[in-house]
Amino acid sequence: MNPFPPALLAAALLCADPLTPGVIVRNDGGWLVVAVDGDRIDVPTDRRTRVTWHLDGRVQLPVASLRRRMRIRFACTTSYAERVEAITLGPLAMEAAVEEFVAEVSGGRAWTALDDGELADVAALGSACYQARVMATEALRGRGTGALRLLIWARHHRDPETRVRAEGLLRQLGWDG
Repeated sequence: MNPFPPALLAAALLCADPLTPGVIVRNDGGWLVVAVDGDRIDVPTDRRTRVTWHLDGRVQLPVASLRRRMRIRFACTTSYAERVEAITLGPLAMEAAVEEFVAEVSGGRAWTALDDGELADVAALGSACYQARVMATEALRGRGTGALRLLIWARHHRDPETRVRAEGLLRQLGWDG
């Protein structure tokens, strides 16, 4: 008699495959419920899980960005998903992927993609004046996901203060990729 439930054995066998394709049924914060060949499999995730866009592994996404009906490929150990590749992206994830790609292709030269007002918003994050930096940070935080584009460009800025503040805001928005 086998002491392991069939669902656990199925998950272990699927996770042994380097990249298993599936469709997300639900993201329960710590577990992805994934439909694979008509079966539902629980795929555990944690802080070590690396989520990337399948066309460019440099574009990292937070686990929270994985939504219902997204097609993915995943590789995992018996304890957690090591890697999840998002094949279809939601609108914000797609925006992030596009901006990351453009920022990299342009060598991080923000003036090639941002208008003067957006450039000023990014530059204010690294202002010599502490109050200006705090105000710029709060203003971008207040924009919520509307600030995603600027923050992605800010993370490529030459000023370390600008990069640190942008990374902090991206983490607060749930984009720690």
